[in-house]
Amino acid sequence: MFRNMDVADEWWRTVSIDSQYRDIERTSPCYYTHIHTARPNECAAYSINESIESTNIGAVVLHAVGHGANESLLRRTTIPPQNVTDHISGNNFFIRSKADPRDFWHVPRRGRGAGTLIVSRTDRTRFRVTARDAPAPLNGGSTIMIGSDSVEISEARTGRVVGIDSGGYLALGEAIGYIRGSMTELVVEERGSDTAAAPTTEVTQEGDQENATQIFFGDLKNRFAVSPEDDSSTSAPATRRLDIGDGEEWELV
Repeated sequence: MFRNMDVADEWWRTVSIDSQYRDIERTSPCYYTHIHTARPNECAAYSINESIESTNIGAVVLHAVGHGANESLLRRTTIPPQNVTDHISGNNFFIRSKADPRDFWHVPRRGRGAGTLIVSRTDRTRFRVTARDAPAPLNGGSTIMIGSDSVEISEARTGRVVGIDSGGYLALGEAIGYIRGSMTELVVEERGSDTAAAPTTEVTQEGDQENATQIFFGDLKNRFAVSPEDDSSTSAPATRRLDIGDGEEWELV
């Protein structure tokens, strides 16, 4: 049993890239299978026992079930069912607020806000989240994203990458980031004309490209904030846009 999903994913990353545990497979964030030859003395961080006794390593408690006299344990649930999303790199997800699950990330396809990311309670957009350069499990399984992974977030329908426009808001385009001293500037370069009235931005070529700013999977915890954009020229409700700052937590569903 894991304290939370982050612990489960971090634990699996460590195990999945170690050659001595390549016979372990992840069937869900809470359930793992292994070939009987896995020996408990091969790892100081955890053990897979042939008995039902638990191995407590602080945040994780592992139970071995289904072997010998304990085979009957497969007939009853040892871990309560959990409604969780597996953070598989390259999959498509909706992104919603952890504090208020009614709020979803959305990209309008036309109109004044086309191509920008807003928070909506009536519409939602599916995004593909892919880890950059994350090590693949040695057993050939899917890569599970963890907080320290650099990720690319793109609109699933068009493949256009989420970046930051000249106003500091999230928008679609090819993101290019540079560090200027202690200040970070990200701009968006348009890939094409798929979305009508897409925001116009100018790409800045100054700065150190080796220090390009990245988006990490862990940024979904607190980096993206909601900023109402007031427009006094219309009586419509203020558009809630996403920007970089002291943000709230967002989850993949």
